[in-house]
Order: sequence, then C-alpha cells, then structure tokens
Amino acid sequence: MRFSSCVTFAALLTGCGGGPISSSNSCSLDDQVFVWLDEDGDGFGAGAEAVAERCAPLEGEATNNADCDDSNGEIHPDAIEICDAVDNDCDGQLNEDTLKRPWFADDDGDGYGGVEHEELACVSPGPGWVELSGDCDDTNAALNPGAVEICNGGIDDDCNTLADNDDFVVDPATAADWFPDVDGDGFGDMIAVPFFGCDPEDGRIDNDLDCNDAEAAVAPGALEVCDELDNDCDGLFDDEDPDLDPAGQVALPSDADGDGLGDAVLTTLVCRSTPGIAVDNVDDCNDSDPEDTIIQDWVADLDFDGHGFGPVVFPAQCDNPGIGFVPASAVEDCDDTNSEISPSGLEICGDDIDQDCDGVDEVCFPIGSFNVSDGPNWSTNPVTYTCLEACALLFGGVDTDYECSTSLMGVDNLAFSSSWGIVGCGTVDQDFKVNVNYNCGAAGCATSAYVTDNCTSDNTNFCW
Repeated sequence: MRFSSCVTFAALLTGCGGGPISSSNSCSLDDQVFVWLDEDGDGFGAGAEAVAERCAPLEGEATNNADCDDSNGEIHPDAIEICDAVDNDCDGQLNEDTLKRPWFADDDGDGYGGVEHEELACVSPGPGWVELSGDCDDTNAALNPGAVEICNGGIDDDCNTLADNDDFVVDPATAADWFPDVDGDGFGDMIAVPFFGCDPEDGRIDNDLDCNDAEAAVAPGALEVCDELDNDCDGLFDDEDPDLDPAGQVALPSDADGDGLGDAVLTTLVCRSTPGIAVDNVDDCNDSDPEDTIIQDWVADLDFDGHGFGPVVFPAQCDNPGIGFVPASAVEDCDDTNSEISPSGLEICGDDIDQDCDGVDEVCFPIGSFNVSDGPNWSTNPVTYTCLEACALLFGGVDTDYECSTSLMGVDNLAFSSSWGIVGCGTVDQDFKVNVNYNCGAAGCATSAYVTDNCTSDNTNFCW
C-alpha cells in the first residue's frame, strides 16, 4: 500500500512534507512504501514525516506513524486499554471500555467508605475516596469494620450489626462483672456468681457489697437498727455494732456479772434482753458477783463441790458468806465429805458407789466381746495377746482403757485363753499371756487370749 497524501512523486526526491526521502530500487516504484521510525519495536511508528520509501521496512521501522508513545512497546493502537490513566490504545481516550473497580466516599477518614456514595473508576476519583466499604457510620471514625467492639452502650463499633453483649468478640478490658441485686437496693449479692460482660442483665449491678440481697434494708451505708440483721454489712449487728441507732433500744436492768439476773437500780440501753449485758428482770441483789443473786438461805459445802448439805447456816441474805457455802436452793449433796460424790458427779458403774446421788449405782455393761478362737491361726505364729490387749486391738484405744470378764453379769477381771499344745481353754488373769509369739513348739510355752487353737466358740471374753 502506498500513502497518497502527495499529489506527485517529485523525482523521488521530495516527500509529502517537503523533506528528502531515501528510496530503495530493489522493487518497482509502485511496490515501495513509506516507513517511519519504530523505536519501541511494537510495529507502530511515530513522527510527522516518513523517514524513507522502501520495498519493505527495515528493523526499527514501521509502515505507519500511528504510535502515540514510541518509547513504550506496550502503548500502540492494538494494545488493550487498562486502568492506569494512560491512553494505552492511542485512541485519544483514557480508560474507556475497561473493567473499573468501585470507590467509596470516606467522609470520616477511617479508611472505610459508606455504600451510599460509590463510583466506578480505574483509579481513586480523588482525596476522600477508598477501596474499602462497609462503614456503618461514615461520620464517626471510631466506627468501621476494622474497629474492635467495646462495651459502650449498644454501639456497633465493628459494623457487623451486633453490639456489646450480642457481639461474639468484645474487648474484655471494657467489660465487667455484674452481680444480682434481687432486693433492688443498689448493691449486688456478695456470694452470687457474677455475669461477665458489657451491659448488665436485668436486676444486676456492678458491685458485690450486699451481705444480704434478700433484704432491701441491708446494704453498705444503711442505718443499723434493732432487727437482728447486720443492716450496714460491717459484720456486726444490733447491740454489738457501735453504729447502732439508739432510737430502737430500750432500757433494761443491767447484768454486769453475767448471771442472767438484772440489777434493781442500774439499766443499760439494749435492743433486747441479753445475759451479760442487760436482762428483763431485777432479781440480782449484787450485780458484781454472779454467786450473789436473790436474798436466800446459805448452807455449808464441806467438800467444795458446789453442793451443800445440812441446816441453814446463814439465813436470808444476798451476799455469799464465803468459800464453803452455797445457796440452800442448790440440789443437796448425798455425801458432803467427798467432792467426787454430788448431784453433778460422774457415775462409775459397778463399784457399789452412787457418785451422782441419784440413789442407785449404775449397772455396767460391756462395750463388746470376742471369742478366743476368733483370733489368728496358731500355725502362722501370730502375736500373743492378753485379754486387755485384744480389747484394745478390736475396739480401739489402749489396754489400760479396759477391764475384762468371763461373765456378762459383771467384771471379774479374768479371761479365757488358749495355750500351745494343751487341749481345752483355760482361765487366767485379764493381763496374762506367755511368750511374744504363739507357735513356740512345746506344751504350754505360749498363752494368748486371742488365737485359733484349742478353745471353742463358747469361750467368750467381755470387754468393759
């Protein structure tokens, strides 16, 4: 193809633009073409005037001057237009017919735009436009999909449509423990399991200072009153609390000596009758001595066991006459010469002595029993036992805690025992045994109250 923008071919010496053009005569004049420089080697030349007329372009030449940028081989009329703000296909337009990406207006500058302001473009339309969207509040930079959800009163910080307790991930540094406040006094239950989260569930509060969440009158700072409750949660209640409101107290007779009887003259403000502080009677004639109570008769207590016997020695007086005297109203002593015998004495069974003054000697009963033949087999060479040692082994304690008897009717301090190599079962003292081990090899060389050998099941020792 020949360019025909020239009217004549002036002797092959003058080009269309009036400049000199070289020629090649290896083909006919009709077959020659004009060529332009193609410096980027993309098949498209550039320049206002052809550089020669040849049968075919040489290397670095092209038969056209359609290249709009002959320094870049990727820019030419056959190139594909891309989003790069460059006229890639030399058609005089930028970024036409290309796949543009969306851009979003970011009004709060947090890097995320709102979906209500969107434009398709190859490059950012300008300042304030970003590629990330999803901002649920484009007027607040703290709210966006990249933010951390925090406890802040129901605000959706990370734009996932969930807020505070409803969100799966919340910054724990902003959460707190919330405690039940059942009585609605503004203080949470100190023993309840708290709920950890943002906003409290119904009936919960951010402290655990209430010592009784079932009583609205009980809470830190409440007025302590006479009601048997620790109203102010300080660990003290009623009269023992120095913060008690005295308006609810009453004046009762003082009980300074703690005997439960009140002073006829002195009174003390209290919530209620309390022995040792104040009581509701005036029966004490000497509130400095718990032994002196009411005017009464006094009898001798010769054995000093707190129980007297005999005639009145000091009639009708309040004060204790001194050591060795007790009120006549006390239970009489059945033996005022022995301090171990009195109405408060400890009864010992089976000794023919009435230690507790109830008129009878207590009958004793064994705490247990065992058959001699219940013990370990003689052939294993077991340890030998006295009856007392066997009682301690079977029923606990030590041998000195017990007495033995061969009879259920009383203590005879005897025991059945078996001897090695001797037929039958003999009777010995309760603390008798021979040898340390039983299988000794000669008749009578060992004796034990607890061994399987020559005794029968009828040979029973009783432990008392």
